[in-house]
Amino acid sequence: MDSSTPPVPPAKKTNWWLIGCGGCLGLMVLALIGGGAIFMGVLKIIKSSGPYQTAVAGATASPEVQAELGTPIEPGFMPQGNVNTNDSGGTSTGTADLTIPLKGPKASGSLHYAATKDGGDWVVSDFTVTVEGSGKKIHVGP
Repeated sequence: MDSSTPPVPPAKKTNWWLIGCGGCLGLMVLALIGGGAIFMGVLKIIKSSGPYQTAVAGATASPEVQAELGTPIEPGFMPQGNVNTNDSGGTSTGTADLTIPLKGPKASGSLHYAATKDGGDWVVSDFTVTVEGSGKKIHVGP
C-alpha cells in the first residue's frame, strides 16, 4: 500500500435548521405578497366604483370645499367603507357607505358618501365633507 495517500476529508455538516428557517421565511414572504396583492385589488375595485368616482368628483368640484381645503384637492390613499352591488334578474340594487380622506393645500378633510341603488340611479342620503381641525361640515350633495 502507498502510505502517501492523502486523508479523506470529513463529511460536511448540513445546518438543517437554516434550511427550515429559510423555508418558513419564504412562506411568510409569499403570504405577505399575496395579502398585499389582495388588498391592492380591493382598493382598486373600490376606487373604480361609481359611488367613489361620483363622491370624489362632486367634493373636488364644490366651491365651498375648495374654499376650505384649497386647490388642488386630492383624495387620500385609503378610503374606508364598502360598496355592494347586485345585478340579477334585470334589476340593479346596491348600497354604498364610504369615508374618503381629502387633502388640500390649506386643510384636510373627510368626505362621507352614503347612497342606495334600487333599479336605476344611486339615491344619495349623505354627502358631506368635514374639515379637520374646525369640524365644519359642508353639505355637498342633496
